[in-house]
Amino acid sequence: MTNKERGRRSLANYSGDIKTGSLVKILSGNSKGKVGKVLEFNRKIGFIKVEGVCLKTHFTKNEATGTVVKEGWIPVCIAKKVAEESVNEK
Repeated sequence: MTNKERGRRSLANYSGDIKTGSLVKILSGNSKGKVGKVLEFNRKIGFIKVEGVCLKTHFTKNEATGTVVKEGWIPVCIAKKVAEESVNEK
């Protein structure tokens, strides 16, 4: 299934200021207002993983690990880059 069939645009030529390692603020959804660091950026589908946002719990059969909490993918369009100075002021 291609991006066009899914109704999404490819961000292969995305020239925005959001990159891996930059600080972003979430603009909408359940995590609205949270600030975190970008862990991964998938330009092909236009999604990012942000530290501490959209946490998913995975249950395993291994008794030693039990549950694993990981960040989930969110669309890049609901995130906005913020300066580190503005985060430290609050």
